[in-house]
Order: sequence, then C-alpha cells, then structure tokens
Amino acid sequence: MFSMNDALVGFDLVAYLDPGSGSMVLQIVIAGLFSSVFFLKSSVGYLKAKLLGARVTR
Repeated sequence: MFSMNDALVGFDLVAYLDPGSGSMVLQIVIAGLFSSVFFLKSSVGYLKAKLLGARVTR
C-alpha cells in the first residue's frame, strides 16, 4: 500500500505518540499560535504608529 510517507522519505516510519507527548506537542502549538498573534499585533501597531507619526504608548 502506498502512503504519503513513502512519497516523502521512501520508506515506512513507525512512530508512537503517547498522551503525555501529544499533550506537550499540542501545548507548544497553541503557545506558538498565541505568541505569534501577539507579536504580529504588537508589530503592526508599532509600525502603524511610526508611519502615521503618532506616539507609541506601552
């Protein structure tokens, strides 16, 4: 049977993800999403204030 894994690496991978590791990966993904949203919001606000000549409040 052909899988996407065969197309990418050319051999079958056998992996096990237990609940502890899965929850850690999920926590990392969620934290990354929230931190990137905060970073983008802060950066856009800062650049908008710089370009429009307004003072940046913190």
